[in-house]
Amino acid sequence: MDRRKAWACAGMWLALAAAGPAQALTIMEMDYVCPVGGERFRQETAGSGTAFGHFLDGQAYGPIMSPWPLAQCPGNGFVMYRDDFTPAELEVLTAFVEGQDYQQAPQTETTYWLAARLQEALGAPLADRAGTLMRATWQAPPTQYPHYVEAAAAAAFAAFPQLQWMACTQ
Repeated sequence: MDRRKAWACAGMWLALAAAGPAQALTIMEMDYVCPVGGERFRQETAGSGTAFGHFLDGQAYGPIMSPWPLAQCPGNGFVMYRDDFTPAELEVLTAFVEGQDYQQAPQTETTYWLAARLQEALGAPLADRAGTLMRATWQAPPTQYPHYVEAAAAAAFAAFPQLQWMACTQ
């Protein structure tokens, strides 16, 4: 092999070794149709991300959005925490979302907190709501964090009684 080819080959190997694996967060725009009310809207969401690991509470760290963003209907505040709902579930959720309590909540609560409220309206298993409330703590500003943690812990301890040993008592 002549010198030029050897240097080109060495340079290519150095470039590949230095590049390493792709580690990126990508954001993309998505079109949605709100399951409650049928509103069409476009919203930015994460397309992909890389988690380097997880904190003790499960939150991922690295170039990733954690928790993963949930689409929220701009008109009625409905949080699209699932892809599909049955007609019976949509009937329950429509009545719940149109209620005054829920209509005031999107101005002050995080999307995962609202998703937990929607899960509660449908009678979702407590373990599912506990996981959603835990993710709400990752979004919570300092003023809401204590309330969110209290609700997440209460749901987790009720769903998993064997965790009671972890509770801090005064």
